[in-house]
Amino acid sequence: MAGSSQAAFPSFSRALSPATIGVAVASSGADPLDGVSSRLNALALAKSLDEVIATVPLSYRETLRGPLKDLVQLVEKSTSVRVSLMKLVQHRTTGTWPPQLAGMKVPAFQVTGAYAVTQPPILATMASDFAAFRVDTLNNAVDLKQAELEHLEELLAQKTYLPDLRKAAAEKWQEIAAQHLRPKWKADGTLDADGWTEDPVLKRQFTRLVDDLPQIAFYAIQTARSQAEVEVEKKKRKIERAHEDIIMGDATLVTSASITEMVNKAVEQALTPAKKGKKVMFLHSTL
Repeated sequence: MAGSSQAAFPSFSRALSPATIGVAVASSGADPLDGVSSRLNALALAKSLDEVIATVPLSYRETLRGPLKDLVQLVEKSTSVRVSLMKLVQHRTTGTWPPQLAGMKVPAFQVTGAYAVTQPPILATMASDFAAFRVDTLNNAVDLKQAELEHLEELLAQKTYLPDLRKAAAEKWQEIAAQHLRPKWKADGTLDADGWTEDPVLKRQFTRLVDDLPQIAFYAIQTARSQAEVEVEKKKRKIERAHEDIIMGDATLVTSASITEMVNKAVEQALTPAKKGKKVMFLHSTL
């Protein structure tokens, strides 16, 4: 049986072929609209959203294309946020700054030499407060991206998107049911004007589609995630290499020791009168 299955679906393009699916289902002796959906065989081989949509009955494809595309875009957004979060966590782990904080410099305030010699403790407080501000902001940025990621993943949960998918399919079915009725014929071969009924074949097609909606959405999301994972791994390696270079060649890592050193240096500079004037610059640091 396994060998015949492989022969029936040697490639995704053949798996989506109506003739191939028909032969596979007929050979199993199953009703094409009952039992295990032949659509699932094709979905298992899908590698893109277009290939997933190709498994949907023609009458419903454009109806479901939009919602399925929205799911793929959510995966792409989630991936982008995940990469941003990964970068921020890496900065926090290695003690470096993201661009939003790296460009911030310690504010410089002028004080007179006469006041500087009193060694006011507020100078050290201002320096340490600025250093703490950047650390706190980085921590908040990590929390922000983590919350954003969790929100996007909640939108990708079945309980969130399946009701809307089914509603869209059901609305399309109502349209199809009204336009394509099953006629009733009289004994003389003429149409019975009052004998039009709901087409049972089209109804079963809709029922089968609804049963398969969880798998259709799942594979739409999975194809997008599979492609995203490749990009995430590439960016992850790039981030790790970049931070290794920083650690090897940059002496501005933000550790508790470096913050203390920065504060001490800033205070020392502020308390040292300029050689050619009575004012000094406070907290002029490159950290």
